[in-house]
Amino acid sequence: MEEREKIAGGQRIYWLTMGWLLFWRLIFKDWDAGKANETFPMNDKAVILDLSNAFNSYSKENPEKVLEFSDWMKIPIESHPVSWKRIKRLLTQAKDKAVFGEGLNLSP
Repeated sequence: MEEREKIAGGQRIYWLTMGWLLFWRLIFKDWDAGKANETFPMNDKAVILDLSNAFNSYSKENPEKVLEFSDWMKIPIESHPVSWKRIKRLLTQAKDKAVFGEGLNLSP
């Protein structure tokens, strides 16, 4: 079973990294509530792929910011640890796709 399927546990997941949580207002600045409501609630939850336990630290220090993003998305947010090795592989794949046009597999 792929790691992504294992993490999802049969649920529909909106995959994120910490940058999405930190900069969601900028990323979605042109979105209205209707577009957000069309996009996110079709998922059961959002999962932040977390390299360094940053989500847990951030959510303890800024719970209102996490809740604000979760409320806007209308789905709960949780984190899942990922390794630096995994991120390196994804970045290498992205580089190869950009440079050589090779396929990109984004599954965690």
